[in-house]
Amino acid sequence: MHRYRTCMKNVKDSLRLVFQEYMSMPSRRWIGRKRAAEEYGLTIDRVDYAILIGLLRHKNLGKEGIIVYRDDLERNLDVVRSFPKRIWVFKSEAMKRYGLSGNQLELAMKRGLVRFKEVKNPYYSKSKAILLVIPDIEANLEVIKGFPKHNEQDKNKRRLYYERSKLKKRLEFYCPRCGKKSKTT
Repeated sequence: MHRYRTCMKNVKDSLRLVFQEYMSMPSRRWIGRKRAAEEYGLTIDRVDYAILIGLLRHKNLGKEGIIVYRDDLERNLDVVRSFPKRIWVFKSEAMKRYGLSGNQLELAMKRGLVRFKEVKNPYYSKSKAILLVIPDIEANLEVIKGFPKHNEQDKNKRRLYYERSKLKKRLEFYCPRCGKKSKTT
């Protein structure tokens, strides 16, 4: 019982210190990510990229959003303005834009070559979409293109589809009267 009390006392002390530090910071020093973008003429993607590379101190408040430290933003404003307006791209769009396959991007994400985040899919609410960082893709494009386009599971699916379509074509024939394709059932 004594050990539990000591542990709880330490936890309470550390929480009190964190709370005091948080309360000592003026609230105007922290600003919401979206409001910071509007106030300083930036895009949210530029603010996100500054957070990603560590230029801005930030706090993730969960459902409430992300807040950034205003002094860091003002100090690095010229650098943040030099970032590209858009840094996030959906995985499917990256596949089309750079001529990559899903397997190549999956391998790049697993190996840490491309930073990503999962977000709610804007088109289908029950699934998640993956956003990738464009500068990471462009920096590692040659390495990513060197990865295999398809994994074994995809190859097996494609092989099975090819065999089924080949069998389907064998069952089709042209009608001598009308010249249309017909299927035998």
